[in-house]
Order: sequence, then structure tokens, then C-alpha cells
Amino acid sequence: MRSNIQIQLDKRPVGEARLSDFKLVVRDTPPLQDGQVRDAALPLAAPALILTSRLVKLL
Repeated sequence: MRSNIQIQLDKRPVGEARLSDFKLVVRDTPPLQDGQVRDAALPLAAPALILTSRLVKLL
């Protein structure tokens, strides 16, 4: 099953944003139903994947 990885704001930063102001949320995506297609936005996903991998290393 594929996963949806999101970096969400956990609390509003006071001053400059810190890593502790964000949270990493991973959710399984539901299986496709008949007639549905999966949109793969790889050019947009690549920078997010790089950022996510850096955040995971820091956590």
C-alpha cells in the first residue's frame, strides 16, 4: 500500500520556525476504486521527499 507523507504545522512558531513546530504525518492511501487513477506528481513530490528525509534524520 502506498503512503501519503505530510509535514504539518504542529504549533504556531514564536519568532523563527524550529523543527519542533512541525510534525511528520504518514497515512496509508486507500486502494483505488474502479475507474479511478492515481496522479503521480513526481516533480512536485521530489523536493518534499528530500525535505522529509532530512526531517526524519533529525527526529
